[in-house]
Amino acid sequence: PYNFIGNLDYTSQARAHLKWISENDPDAKVAFIFSNTAFGKSPVEGGKQYAEELGLTLGPDINLPLTANSATTQLRQAKDADIDYLIHQNTSAPMQVLLSDAQDEYPEVTVCGLTYTVDERVISESPEVFEGARYVNAFRNFQGALDSGGTGADIIEANFEREGRSMDDPSVANLNYVRGTIHALLALKGLQNAIDEGMDPSQGPNARQGMFGISDDDMFGLAEPFTYEEGDRRPTMTGRTFEVVDGEMQFDTTVDMPRKEEWIGL
Repeated sequence: PYNFIGNLDYTSQARAHLKWISENDPDAKVAFIFSNTAFGKSPVEGGKQYAEELGLTLGPDINLPLTANSATTQLRQAKDADIDYLIHQNTSAPMQVLLSDAQDEYPEVTVCGLTYTVDERVISESPEVFEGARYVNAFRNFQGALDSGGTGADIIEANFEREGRSMDDPSVANLNYVRGTIHALLALKGLQNAIDEGMDPSQGPNARQGMFGISDDDMFGLAEPFTYEEGDRRPTMTGRTFEVVDGEMQFDTTVDMPRKEEWIGL
């Protein structure tokens, strides 16, 4: 009851990739590649349902462990099945393994990563490996946050100055810092809303109620507008897609998805 996420949920991220594919390459064949964990499998069922709804051709699921040091077998599976796009739910380490092996085994495939697969740090460490990879979330990457020129950018710049951090260091100046800033802002805004309603913000139920006062709020320019409602705490149904081009994470477009009640829990 106290889980207010600051991003697209995992399944909505997969759906955003799938909708982008359906609009840009509708004859493509898509498959899910993921670790055999609750985290890895979380977007698969709902994602596959949406792929069928969009009329996309689905290939077989492929397992890539979190601890993988090779993805040769998995890429051969994808190649044998003529997969054009792999929707990858994992972390950045297996993502790097997958993309590195793809250069030799299956360079034609496009890998579409979810939350923890791509960020500016891992791209800077292996730009040639991540070239062409796609990514989706609900908020700006680090440079996009700075370019927004709003209060969110001011907050990040002030924090970096106070902490003595370099905004040219991708190990800290990356989208994960933007996500963390959004999480802090969510807590702040929820508490402020509780106070504005005359409630004691030190009481959990009051703070929770204050979160439902967050409506059409772009987190000081850092994210797509967030709205929370009782029974539907998906903050947004708009995804921001990115592509790694010339070693940089470049914003591509926004993808708007329907807010279907039957998707809650998938």
